[in-house]
Amino acid sequence: MNTDNETNPGSFRYPGFSLIELLVSIAIIAVLIGILLPALGGAMGSARSVRCQANLRSLVTGLQMYRDDNKGDIPWAVTFPHTIDNPEPFLALTSYLDVSMPQGVVGEDVTRLDPFVCPSDKAYSSLTGFSYSYRPASFMQVSPEEWSRADMRRILKLYTEPQSFGAGLVYPRGFAVLSDRYRFHVDEKRRADMRAPDQTGMNLAYLDGSVRKGGK
Repeated sequence: MNTDNETNPGSFRYPGFSLIELLVSIAIIAVLIGILLPALGGAMGSARSVRCQANLRSLVTGLQMYRDDNKGDIPWAVTFPHTIDNPEPFLALTSYLDVSMPQGVVGEDVTRLDPFVCPSDKAYSSLTGFSYSYRPASFMQVSPEEWSRADMRRILKLYTEPQSFGAGLVYPRGFAVLSDRYRFHVDEKRRADMRAPDQTGMNLAYLDGSVRKGGK
């Protein structure tokens, strides 16, 4: 017995999406992408921050090894900020960390090499070679020959002993010895509203080997 489809092939309906169903599917996909993209961006930002902390941990490990070989002192670095033209203290750490120094011309395209570069730093290190600041350099404004061991001890106290100041500022580990140069880990629009001593968006490393996020 023949069916209608057999007697009238033109009446057979092939399965598929209607235009309305297709538009609804596209709208659902667009909504899902809108929900997932911020979460994905946040996860990628966290991954970059973790890698940045790993770089700082490597650098502070190099500092600790340097201290072991130099009677507890830390590298001298009178220039702040640091560039490939004036690379101390990072140059002093290369042999301990078995890494190469960035190469290039300051202000132009400089090679970006771990552990000297924060992965969230999109521009600064390409001009200077380094994403990180060596904080003791702000106190080392003359050549080391002009300083005594007592002077170095006074500097080290700031970075190895608890410090406290007015307005409830407390630094239980002492000052951070290394940090991000800028607030690489926050959106540029937020950076404009942030002022010192708020260190949110920066990673900080201490001479005891610990690394943590600023603002906590």
